[in-house]
This record gives sequence, C-alpha cells and structure tokens, in this order.
Amino acid sequence: MEYFRCEGPDCGYVTSDPDLEVCPHCGGTFFVPVEEEYISGYGWMCLADDAHEKNDPAALEYLQRSADAEYPPAIFRLGRCYQYGELVEQDIDKARELFLSLEDREEDPAAWVMLGQLLQRGDGVEKDCEKAVELFTRAMDADYAPGACCLGLCYEVGEGVEQSWEKATELYRQAADQGDSRAQCNLAWCYEAGMGLEKDQKEAIYWYSMAADQEDPRALCNLGLCYERGDGVDQDWGKAVTLYRASAERDFAPAMCNLAWCYETGNGVELDQSQAVFWYGRAAEQGDARGLCSMGLFYEQGKGVEQDWSKAIDFYRRSAEMDYSPALCNLGWCYESGSGVEQNWPEAIRLYRQAADQGYARAQCNLGWCYENGAGVEQSWSDAVAWYAKAAAQGDARALNNLAWCYEFGRGVDRNMEEAVQLYQGAALRNYPPSVCRLGLCYENGEQVEQSWETAAKLYRKAAELDYPVAMCNYAWCLEFGRGTEKDLAEAFHWFKAAADMGNPRGLTRLGLFYEEGQVVEAQSWEKAVDYYRQAAEKGFAPGQCNLAWCYENGKGVEQSWEKAVEWYTKAADQNYPRAQCNLGWCYERGRGVEVNYDRAFQLYTAAAEQNYTPALCNLGVCHEMGWGTPQSWEKAVAYYRRAAEQGDDAAQCNLGWCYEAGRGVPEDLAQAADWYRKAAEQGYARAQCNLGWLYEAGSGVEKDMTEAIHWYTLSAKQGYPRAQCNLAWCYDEGIGVEQDYGVAVHWYTLAAQQGYARAQCNLGYCYEMGHGVEKNLEEAARYYALGADNGDPVSQCNLGWFFLNGTGVEKNPERSFELFMLAAKQNNDRGLYNVALAYANGTGTHKDRVQAVEWFRKAAAVGHPGAMYYLGQYSETGLGGLPKDLSKAREWYQKAAERGDKNAKEALERLNKAGDAPSPAPEPTPAVKPKTPDFAEDKCKDKGKGGFFKKFFG
Repeated sequence: MEYFRCEGPDCGYVTSDPDLEVCPHCGGTFFVPVEEEYISGYGWMCLADDAHEKNDPAALEYLQRSADAEYPPAIFRLGRCYQYGELVEQDIDKARELFLSLEDREEDPAAWVMLGQLLQRGDGVEKDCEKAVELFTRAMDADYAPGACCLGLCYEVGEGVEQSWEKATELYRQAADQGDSRAQCNLAWCYEAGMGLEKDQKEAIYWYSMAADQEDPRALCNLGLCYERGDGVDQDWGKAVTLYRASAERDFAPAMCNLAWCYETGNGVELDQSQAVFWYGRAAEQGDARGLCSMGLFYEQGKGVEQDWSKAIDFYRRSAEMDYSPALCNLGWCYESGSGVEQNWPEAIRLYRQAADQGYARAQCNLGWCYENGAGVEQSWSDAVAWYAKAAAQGDARALNNLAWCYEFGRGVDRNMEEAVQLYQGAALRNYPPSVCRLGLCYENGEQVEQSWETAAKLYRKAAELDYPVAMCNYAWCLEFGRGTEKDLAEAFHWFKAAADMGNPRGLTRLGLFYEEGQVVEAQSWEKAVDYYRQAAEKGFAPGQCNLAWCYENGKGVEQSWEKAVEWYTKAADQNYPRAQCNLGWCYERGRGVEVNYDRAFQLYTAAAEQNYTPALCNLGVCHEMGWGTPQSWEKAVAYYRRAAEQGDDAAQCNLGWCYEAGRGVPEDLAQAADWYRKAAEQGYARAQCNLGWLYEAGSGVEKDMTEAIHWYTLSAKQGYPRAQCNLAWCYDEGIGVEQDYGVAVHWYTLAAQQGYARAQCNLGYCYEMGHGVEKNLEEAARYYALGADNGDPVSQCNLGWFFLNGTGVEKNPERSFELFMLAAKQNNDRGLYNVALAYANGTGTHKDRVQAVEWFRKAAAVGHPGAMYYLGQYSETGLGGLPKDLSKAREWYQKAAERGDKNAKEALERLNKAGDAPSPAPEPTPAVKPKTPDFAEDKCKDKGKGGFFKKFFG
C-alpha cells in the first residue's frame, strides 16, 4: 500500500488516495510519498478516519497502529470501539484498560483531560469525580487550558469539589484568556446569566464572539440567539441565521433547531418548509428532544412532508421519553383525538398532567379543557379553572381566553364580567385573535364596557389583521352596513375576500354574492360567483352549497344541468364532501369525462389541493398555467407552484424556477430561478438539473461554472432527459468544461436524437458528415439532418439544404435546397436568410431575381450575417439589384462585414483604397457555403416553449 503525506505547514495529513488533490485538513495541494515507518500516530488516525468513512475493514488496523504510536485520540477511540463493540468484539475490560492508560501519559495533559471526562461521567470506567478533579488540576498545572475549563465545570456543578460559581468563573476566565473556546463560551454564559459575577451582556457578547471566531458551535448558536433577540447587540435576523447555520453545520443540535425554526417561520430567510424539515431532521437524528418533537409536528400537519401520523407519533414518543414537555403535550393530544393512535383518554390525561406538572402552560390549558368537558376525567369546573389559572399566570393567551369565558358565564367561579373583560384584554394584548374578536363583541353589545361600535370595529379589524377569519367577516359586515366605521363596500369586499382566501365559508359565500350582484367588483360575473359559492359549498357551508346548486339549476355561470343541481343539493344535505363536489361540478360544466364524468382529473386535483396535497397543488398550477379548467393565469399558477414547492415538490420547484427565469407571473429573477432549480435538482429532478446546468453554463443567476454545468447536465442526461443529453454532448464535442471527446459526444447525441430531439439530430448529422466520433457517412448525415429539419430545426434545414444544393449524401436538387433554406429563413435564421438571398442572386432552385436577393441580403444583414453585408456592399458599388451606385454606402457595408471577419470585404476595402474608389465589375455571388460546424448557439438555451404541462406529463 502506498501512502502520501500533505506537505502543508504543521499539517502532516496522510492519505492512501494517489489522486487526492486538496488536503481536507489544511487545504494544501502538495503531497509526497511516505514510508510506513515515518507515519505518525496522527497520520495513522487520518487513514483510520478515511477508511471508516468508506467502510473499509482496514480502519481497525490503522486505528490500532495509531494507538500503538501512543496517539491519545486513537487510544481514546479504540477504547470506545471496545466499549461499544464497534469494529471489534465488545470487551469492557479492554476498553477500561485503554482509557486508564491515558493517565500514564507523561507530559500529555490532553490525555489526562480525556480520562478525567470519562471518570466524571462514569463512561466506560467507574465514576470517580474526585479522581477527575485531580486529573483536570494536573492538566491545568501543565498550563493546558481545557484542564482549567473542565475543572471550572466541576466547580459549577459541584462534582468532586464544593460547588462555587465564583471559582468556576475564575477558572473559566483563566482558560478563556488562554484561548480555550469552550471556556470562553462558558464564561460568556456566566456573564449573560449573572452567575458567579455581575450580569453583563456586553461582556457575554465579547466572549461568545471570541469563541465563535474559533467556530465553537455552542458559542455560534448562543451568539445567534443574541442577534435574534437583540440582547447586547442590534437585533439582526440575518446575522442570527448566519450564526445558526455555521453552528448547525458543525452538528450542534440546538442550532439546527433554531435554523429550522427560521425556515419554518420565514425569519431571516425565505420561508421554506423543506429546509425546516431538513434541519429539524438532522437534530432529531442526534436524539435532540426539540428536533424530534418538531419533526412529529411536521408529519402531523403534513408541513414540508407528506402527512404521516405513524411517523408523527414515533417522533413525539421518542421526544416524550426524554421528558420534553411540548412532546408530552402533543402526544397527549394524539391520544385525546385518536390521531395516529387508538383514542385513549387516560393516556392523554397522564401525558398532559406530566407536562403540566413541569409547568408547561399549553398542557395546563389542555388539562383545564379536559376538566371543563369531562373528557378523560370527571367533569370539574373548579379543576378546569385551577388549571386555566396556572397557564394564564404564565401569560398563555388561550388559557386567559378560556378563563375569561369561565368568568363571563360563571363556570367554576362566580360570574364576573369585569374579570372576564380584563382577562380578554390580557389575551388581546398578547394578540390572541379570538380574544381580540370577543372583546370587540363586548364593545358591540356594551358588556361591562361602554357600548361602542367604533371600538368594536377597531377590535374586529385588529383581529382580522391577525388573520382571524371570524373577525374578518365581522369587520367586513361593519363596513358593508356602516356600523362603527364609514360604509365602504370595496373595503368590505376586501375583508370578505381575505376571509375567503383563508377558506372561511361565510366569507366565500358573501364574496360570491358580491360577484353575483356585480357590487364593487370589476364586472358582474356569474362564473366568479359560482367559484366562490363552490368553495363555500365545499366547506360544508349550507348557504354556499345551496347557492351553487341554484346556479346549476338555472344555468347561471354554469351550463344548466339538473343532474348537477340535484347532485349538489344531495351532497349538501347528506354527504357534505366539498372537494368532490367542486371538481365533479366542473366536469359536468365542460361536458367531459369518462363516460358521464370525463375530466375527473381536475376534480381530483382541486379536491386534493384543498387538503394541501402537494402533487395536486402542482398539477393545479399546471391547469392555471395552461388554462385548463380555469382562466389562464400565470399569477395563480405561480401561487400554486410556490405552495407545492415550499412543501418540497420537485416538479413544482422546477416550474416555479422557470417562472422566475421567464418572468411569467413573477418579475424575472434569475437568482431565484437558480435557487428553485437547485432545490428540485438536488431531489434528482431531471429537467431542473438540466436547467440549472444551463444557468451555470451561461452564468445566469449564478457565477459561470462549467464544472457545475457538466455535473448537472450529466445527472440529467443519465436519467434520459434529451436536452441535457444534447447539451452534454455539445460540451464534449467542443471541449467546453471537459476534455474534447467526439466519441462521448456521439453517444449522448445519439440518445437524444433517438428521442426526437431536433438539435441532437442536427449535431449528430454533422458528426457523420465530418467523421467526428463515427465513420464518415454522408448519407447518414443527410438522414439525421432530415430528421432535424422535419422537427423544425433551422440549422438542420440549412445543412440539408446545402446537401441538396451540392448533391452531398443526396441526389442534387436545387429546388428542394431552396425550399429548405426558405423554411430556415422564415425562422429568422441568418444562414437561411443568406442562402435564400444567394439563391435569388444566382437563380439556384428559383428564378434569378437580384431585387429579391437584395431584400433577403438586407434581412440577413439585419441579424448580423457578414456575407450578406459584403454582397450589399458589392451591389451598392455596382448598382445592381435596384440599388443606386453609391461608393460611400458600399464602403459602409464592406466595413461592417470586415469588422465581422469577412475576408472578401477586407479585400474589397483594400481594392477601393488602391483604385481611388474606382468601381469594379460585380462578380456573380458564390454558392452558399456550409459553415464548418452547425450553429449550436441557436438552440443552446433551454426549451422555453415547453411549460408546466410538458414538464409534468412528458418531462
């Protein structure tokens, strides 16, 4: 086995990989061979780590050799292996022997600290805090900062020594001054909490920053929390997120949870539930109670993941076993409701009580509700009030609201409306929407407050702005009828719509009525009225169901159908299944479906989308994009794509990325496009991988990076995506981002061409024409050009036209050549335009007509073709094609063509200069010359003509 050592200063990293280019430890790029006898204990440890990551059995051998070289971390690691039976058969005695050997390491304070920590925890050895203190003191006396820090912790918790915050902070400071990051973080916390010294947030920030500069994960997280809260620093969510991320990437579970929460709530970052799931999941994998509980909540709600009650229960249970109050409460609710488990009220009560006894306000409030309703316990208003009071004393808004209700109606306490109002006010101050709304009702009715429509309207508005739909409708009603505020139907419509957008059936129905009556809206619209009535009906709101049935019965906004009307009436009365009703109604409206119900797909999409089913949201976005079953609306398409994308749907993420790239429904934003493509690409979605590759190739929205472009093209191409296959082939064909390899190019062109991808057919034809990567075969080249031409590719049309013009690979046919050039010209292809002009100039394949030639030369010149500019110069010089003789104009055209590299134009300019501007006879235009390679740039961009429909069904 050959080994190589990094020659970076103070590094010495050793690897067995001869192809390793960059040292993972120091970033060095120079490696030299090293004999085994010269490998240090650290070097063997590096080899062991690398082998372990690769599941290489040699890991144990390397670890043993590192330990034999008396490298303390290896001795420690080997002890762990024996302790837990990893890589070796479990042997507790051997583990203990290795751990205790660390004590005998002369002049090795790091080894003493390792052993001291094991003794302090009783981890693998018998717990002995006094011995740990002795070892920590020994290390500290050797001027080893971690020893002083560990000794400080002993004084902090009173293990092996008498507890003393003052002594702890003294030792933390000693180690912190020596640069120990853990001690710096501990000292910062002491300043922040005022333990052992006077509370001083600025000093806390200073020491957190010192430790964070050393990338200490706990310090990074704590400093992030300071920026989140504005403690000792200006509040800054962006900095908080940056610090949380840095800590999370160093596997610190609390930071992972904090970062996940930022993504969950959109604080400091764009709201992204999939990222929230990722980071909560990382924390959960480490056994973090909060991470486990949060993952349970996400699976319960289907937020960022597909709803899965069994997984939710599993996460809650694991967190609850760690005595985590929120998880105990959540699991209690599952047993209460029978969600994910068989309903079990005694178990729900046990869990609520366990969390409530820990002082968890939500559990106390839930327990109060159980006593209020006699659910799982004997009904007791007095016990309900007692638990509500405990939670309310902690400021829990729901408990304040519930306790207020008890006082309002005299349940468990003497009726006391004054106390009720005060409690409602307390909850309202905490922005609890039901209390704000209820307080508004108190002012509306003059209950223990002076009656005031104005105050009622203000409170309804406040609750409405807190997204409480009941209050939205109440405030809208005030606006509609001028109670407490000036009558304003437009504003009333706004709030009914806001409530409707949240799915409030009263708001939906009222909004439908606005459209039915043509009040305030841009125009009376039965269709929109039907849409809102339908949404209200889908939510089981009887007035909405009846209104919709009436519309079907009378053909208002829908095609008249008694069958539909009866169906809606029946469902409203009996089944109350809104999603199926809505979509089935649409199917009947269009008169489509399989047999009686053709377009059941749209019904199912809408039904599932209203349950927040992610794929349905994306498909509904496609419907809005294409105008299938709904008026075409890029804005609505984007809204649905975004909802699905934020829940992690790869197709929706790709579609949303394309909307940002194309500026459809949102302002063009290439950086956002790249972000969404990346999310989908990282999930393995082929079209997104190709699109992201193109952005990297073009440097659009991201820094140009052909390595990244090749990476994404390859991933997509391997999944059979033809555009990626063609783009990847082109890179190999031209040697862009990879070493030129015609054989590989032909391979990928062929795969794409077989799928009917026109540009690949064209490029493969050129490979056969030139013998690049395949044996030269002009007939085969012509066949592929014909395939590309039939698929509308203008380059293929030009190349095949050139073959017909010259009889290359096909029988010579100037007329067919002209037809093909004209097809390309109609697509504004510069070669097509130029060749049509030449055909008219020479009478090749068509009648000779220099006037027509001039017109086509002008069109070709307008798109930058230098040959066309040259001939316009010739015609201007000689006065052909209906152009007047004009040497200055001729010079102008020659100059433009020469600047684009046309040799004939350069020669013409030289000739004019020598001859003193004397004109020369105009030569006949030369036949069209096929360029060396097809113009790949014409179709290098992504297929923007294909939107969501093609993506979803054919992508």
